[in-house]
Amino acid sequence: MIPDFSPETPASAADRAFSTDPLLLLDPWLVFVLGGAVFLQTTGDPAFAALSHASRWNGEVLRTILAVSSVAALLLFATATIALPRLSLAAYRRAKLATLTVLVLTAVALPIGQRAFLRFASGHPLRFAHDGGVVQTEESARFLLRGENPYAADFGATPLREAGIPAVLQHNPYLPGSFLLAVPFVAAADASGLPFDMRLVYLALYGFAIAVVPLAFRGPGAGELARTGFALAPLVVPFLVVGRNDVAFLAFLLFALVALARRRATGFFLALAAACATKQLAWFVAPFLVVHAWHALPRPAFRRGALWGAALFAVVVVPFVVWGPADFWDDIYRFNAGLGATPYPLGGTPGFGFAMLAADLGWAADRNAYYPLTPYLLATALPLALWLLWRLHRRPSLAFAVLSAFLVSFWVLFFARVFNNNYLGFLAFLVQMGALFAVDERSRNGLSMSA
Repeated sequence: MIPDFSPETPASAADRAFSTDPLLLLDPWLVFVLGGAVFLQTTGDPAFAALSHASRWNGEVLRTILAVSSVAALLLFATATIALPRLSLAAYRRAKLATLTVLVLTAVALPIGQRAFLRFASGHPLRFAHDGGVVQTEESARFLLRGENPYAADFGATPLREAGIPAVLQHNPYLPGSFLLAVPFVAAADASGLPFDMRLVYLALYGFAIAVVPLAFRGPGAGELARTGFALAPLVVPFLVVGRNDVAFLAFLLFALVALARRRATGFFLALAAACATKQLAWFVAPFLVVHAWHALPRPAFRRGALWGAALFAVVVVPFVVWGPADFWDDIYRFNAGLGATPYPLGGTPGFGFAMLAADLGWAADRNAYYPLTPYLLATALPLALWLLWRLHRRPSLAFAVLSAFLVSFWVLFFARVFNNNYLGFLAFLVQMGALFAVDERSRNGLSMSA
């Protein structure tokens, strides 16, 4: 898929980007590959079959329409990028945005819509919505609206009672930012008697992130690849449709990277604080981005932005720490670490890290037992993190900061008690952004980045 620029044809500087930026030549291929991977997963969802039992809609027909529409969008995009002569960069972007709009509608928004409908129409919400990212998040917001501490609440009287992990009825493992996002929407929906699904908020954050991600890059190729990679991430989008909350903190991390790349100190620290107040995975990224920001931002702007970020994190998190310190500590740390009376299952659901060996090979008494993994982390992730932070301080680079965060996060998750399948989407996001920053820096500076 290579637009035709014959030597005798005058072209604007923007149009010449196709001949000077090889990343742009990869982007149409990536749209096809990732677009196909995503729509195959989301339109293959078994939930479509249940639609016929809860409505007059034929779920199999809807599935076919969405799948064929996705293929048609990819076909038209491929035709435009190959068959049309002298396609300009502006025309390419318009064709791509139209394609992404169709794919997001057919492979993301409408599958979310049918799952949300089935959640309320079937009477079995946990069959069609993730227990934590949707149901527990919304119910935590309702506890808060009633003046009850979500970290001390009993979820046994909520739809979460049918969860496959009984321990989640006594524990809320998510940071306050996750359910504070839901509070105004849950309040409005409950007051009006209308149904609400948290995936609407996730979908809005996802759409805004798609719009702004190219702003993190100077080269059009890196920006377009980043947009494609985020919009059609096969390790993120299917989990968004189900209702896991990863896209929320990933969007905040993305906003932080955009702000940092554009030297917007206050925006960077506010977005990073929002990510860190929403999900613990962002904590492994924050030190590397802050070290790079120390070198990239003017000192007064850095200090001012850091104060704003610290204030936002404190406003979101500290009230719940003060409200019930023991409850907060038990839910946020002890439950996830396997130290409580009702811990999260060793390994994950399903799990892919070292802890699964302990669970399946009998090194631990059972899946609920505590298994000491801290020595492995102290021997691997900690020294690696310190070494990478020192190297980053000596030779600051946004690309190296993000790739270092990816590497340390990977080691931490591998030796963590829980390494769920959706965590691969978080890792994929980091390695994608780090690699594109590296290429963007190299093309901008004319120098190769030393790893």
